[in-house]
Amino acid sequence: MTTPTDYPLFIPPPPLYEKSHFDWTLAEARAYQAWMLGQLSPRTEALWALLGEDQADPPAAWTERVGRELARLVVQAPFSEGGRLTNQGYALGADAGLLIARALLANHPACGGRSCASPSGTCPSTCLSWWEWDRCTSIPSEARSPS
Repeated sequence: MTTPTDYPLFIPPPPLYEKSHFDWTLAEARAYQAWMLGQLSPRTEALWALLGEDQADPPAAWTERVGRELARLVVQAPFSEGGRLTNQGYALGADAGLLIARALLANHPACGGRSCASPSGTCPSTCLSWWEWDRCTSIPSEARSPS
């Protein structure tokens, strides 16, 4: 079981962490995307273990409960010191995002970048990007549009 003190850090492979993402080439950006997608399962499984949650529950059953627990954890050591996030705190935040991404991909597989309503019929990256969210055809339009 993962405990707060041995929570894994969120470190991309070199050379991706050695320079700013603004300076990445297209190949490096794609390498990061592939690495990130490969992190979905292992990192969210570590988060589930830390939270003691059941992965089989649908997102509607765990989102509020998990959100409360994450809000409680992130202000405590080792995730926070002196009111500032530690490296483990940043990892916890990143993993919370991956948990939501994993739920979206499980419930809306077309958001993996193959079914957006773009002129070419494909997304430039993935529908999980904020600039593509409103164009993802696998998410009902009422969920895509702000009320």
